[in-house]
Amino acid sequence: MSTPTDVEVQLSPEGDPLGIVWQRPDYRAGELTGLATKLLERVADDVATRVREEMRRVLADSVTFGRHPRDTARALQEAYGEVLQSTLSRMLTIARTEQLDAYRAGQRAAELANAQVITGWEWHSVLGTRSCRSCIGMHGTVHPIEESGPDDHPNGRCYRVPRTKSWRELGFDIPERHHDRISDADTWFDSLPEAEQRSFLGQRGYEAWAAGKYPRSQWSRERENPGWRRSFVPTTPPRV
Repeated sequence: MSTPTDVEVQLSPEGDPLGIVWQRPDYRAGELTGLATKLLERVADDVATRVREEMRRVLADSVTFGRHPRDTARALQEAYGEVLQSTLSRMLTIARTEQLDAYRAGQRAAELANAQVITGWEWHSVLGTRSCRSCIGMHGTVHPIEESGPDDHPNGRCYRVPRTKSWRELGFDIPERHHDRISDADTWFDSLPEAEQRSFLGQRGYEAWAAGKYPRSQWSRERENPGWRRSFVPTTPPRV
């Protein structure tokens, strides 16, 4: 027969002294993708405008220089292809960014539905030189459960990790076991070779950081983006 855990010993006969039941929120995909739809409509309008402008330019040039209609048709096809190619890159950015934002919104909804257990969330970024200094600067910051995010830049890879209440807050008389759930960004950056630090921050940023004038907490700032959402972007390092 197994020995009951500290938690099981303190459970009531009903097995739930706190009334804690993990709730699955009833959210709909449409609510999570509404903003993305607006962005796609803007992109579609932009594409249509650019295609019309390119067609007018090609036709005007063809008339001016007396081109053969076949050459005009070929030029129209090439111009249209260039517009679509640049649009594909933009669409890929939107797809990545808005899908991740939808997942984050879904996670936030689940956390809010279980606020009796969760107190907030931590911003996690990928600790690597492919990440930008804004994301590294936000790594490990703590945010209230109601706050959206992480609202990083387009194509960002950051994610939120929920913070739960302590055993005492949950009603259990159990010693807290503190575990480092998140890698320390300062330790990671300090361990990089100087050449990689310079490349990551740039010469000006590295000199300011090395002089103690540009700590990691100052690497990111909030920017408002009308028609979209806020985003956190890199700051400009001070001169030393």
